[in-house]
Amino acid sequence: MGNIHQKTVMRKCLKELKLHMGKLPLADRYAKKLTITAAILLCIEGEIQQRRTLEDIQLHLATDPYLQELTGVSSVHASTLNRKLAKLPLEYLQCIFNRLASRLQQLMPGAKGVGHLGKLAPIDSSSFLLPFVFGDWAFYQDRTKGVKMHTRLLCLDEENPFPDRIVLSTVGVSDQMAVDELVTRKDLTYILDRGYVNYTRFCAWAKDGITFVARLKTTNTFTVLQEHPVKADTPILRDATVTIYDKKTKTHRPFRLVEFQDEKGRTYRLLTNRFDLSAADVGEVYRCRWQIELFFKWIKQHLTTITFHNHDPNAVWAQLYLGVISYLLCELVHRQTPNKLTLFNFVRYLRHYSQYPWKRFVAILNKPTERTSRGRQKRKQAKTVPRIQPGRGKNEREVVKILVP
Repeated sequence: MGNIHQKTVMRKCLKELKLHMGKLPLADRYAKKLTITAAILLCIEGEIQQRRTLEDIQLHLATDPYLQELTGVSSVHASTLNRKLAKLPLEYLQCIFNRLASRLQQLMPGAKGVGHLGKLAPIDSSSFLLPFVFGDWAFYQDRTKGVKMHTRLLCLDEENPFPDRIVLSTVGVSDQMAVDELVTRKDLTYILDRGYVNYTRFCAWAKDGITFVARLKTTNTFTVLQEHPVKADTPILRDATVTIYDKKTKTHRPFRLVEFQDEKGRTYRLLTNRFDLSAADVGEVYRCRWQIELFFKWIKQHLTTITFHNHDPNAVWAQLYLGVISYLLCELVHRQTPNKLTLFNFVRYLRHYSQYPWKRFVAILNKPTERTSRGRQKRKQAKTVPRIQPGRGKNEREVVKILVP
């Protein structure tokens, strides 16, 4: 093991977690070989490299001396790792998640948000289904059993949003029950879909100085105070000042209503307390909600979080945390590395060059293009001969027709 390069790509990534490599005082009290830290490193390495099963992690560890040196484990059985997932302390994983999210924010000390729209925070949830037999503890209705990840995505610039807060629950927990755990900062504009509409909560947020843009349902009612002029030939259909009724305090509070139409002709009704923006800007703020949909899509397509190795409740929560931690780790290394690649392409390079020295990896990412020509140029297409009869083309060749009985 003495010949292992100390600054390989994967070592650089896993070192960014800054984990305590010894035994944890309580969690590893009875651990003989596989510690909590070693299990976390193995699982995150497996997430990044898309190892679909625990057996794949077991086989890779047996053939990778670098990973053996880093974790302090030369071999581990898949069943041992499976049992360890059920014992991972969620508080420790949450601490790792918060630390990575905080470090990402520190990399952008002067970030003012998405242009003049300010700092945005789309909020939404995504469901992960469990097998019918092993997911009875997360029963919802009919044959649906699963868990939810309620997420707040932080948009400090236009290109690289990342989650800075998550709340895990079973699918039976509605978005309304979890949203108060996500709306905790007053320097953000929260972007909400129709599942989060609650007039009492909106009035309380406005009173506390929390700004938001929320899409209304067609059944939501309000009272129009004043209609504002809108320009013709724009997607904006309506801009008005309205009041909504707070059943808790039995009072009316003014808000702004903006209606716009997208490219496919769908109409959106938005309620907001951002009176400082134009109607077009309010519509643009809501369009940024799509970023959180892209985040969930990325998580499910490029990590193995969607496939649970262990269906014990603690193991399921732990695997969801490990998936998001893997995403934040990739995002952190991506931002710290000089490159012009998207996160998807960067992770693809990272997987293929995981055992390369770090300096060589950076050189490959920033390798100048060697092409000197302008590439393949279009040529004028020759006129085709009109089809005089079926089966004839411009070369007057018979169509080959073969039937294999």
